[in-house]
Order: sequence, then C-alpha cells, then structure tokens
Amino acid sequence: MQVVLFLSAFGMWFASQRATDPETNMPRTVYREVYDYDAGGRRDPFASLIGTGDIRPIITDLRVTSILFDPRGSSVAVLRDLTSKEQYRVRTGQSIGRLRVVAIRQRSVTFAIEEFGYSRQETLTIGDTANTRTP
Repeated sequence: MQVVLFLSAFGMWFASQRATDPETNMPRTVYREVYDYDAGGRRDPFASLIGTGDIRPIITDLRVTSILFDPRGSSVAVLRDLTSKEQYRVRTGQSIGRLRVVAIRQRSVTFAIEEFGYSRQETLTIGDTANTRTP
C-alpha cells in the first residue's frame, strides 16, 4: 500500500515538472514524424494474421463430405471444417478464406492456396480428413 502511494505521489510530482531547456528556461518542443497508412483496399500489414478470419479454414481442417458432380461444369462440393464444425457449399472458382476451388471432380476437390505471394495446389478426396495430395 505504501509503495503504491509513493509511486502515485512521485508520478504526480513528475507530471507537474515540465521539460525545460536549462539555457533558456523555456519549455522544450519535441518534434516527431507522423505516418499515415492508406489501405486502399489492402489489409493492414501490421495486423496479425492469426487474429483475423482471413486464414480460416486451413486445408488440413477440411473434410469433403459429399460431391454433386455435373460433367457440364456446375458441380457442387460440401466441405466440413473439423475444428469449427462449419459447413461450406462450394463451386469451381469460389473462395473460402485463402482457398480457391480450382476443380471439382467425381471424388476430389482441388484448391489453389495463396500464401505470402505464392500459389500452390492441394487436392482433398472424399472420405479423407487430413490427407491431402498434391496433383
């Protein structure tokens, strides 16, 4: 209790003292640079990627539960996120997080994953939970 009182009394005294120039006895002026970040539609480079929903879902957390295959190109795949239990219905060209659906085949879904300026492809087959294969 005494330490807290001492610290608060010291803080009040220190705040009342102004930084003055000893030669002129005038208050010192502190200049600093001010920066402004114009996002322009881009994400904040200082924001954590882990705290945002931009990285979810992760390919290893997804499971293909069913595929409605249409050879003419309007196929639909149903995916389940194993961690959040969320369900996704996707078509070719659709994106979820950083994953973009490249192709839907009879027993597999191929994703393009864009990370740090690089793109790679991963394929999930129906029934596989965490097993992915690179085409």
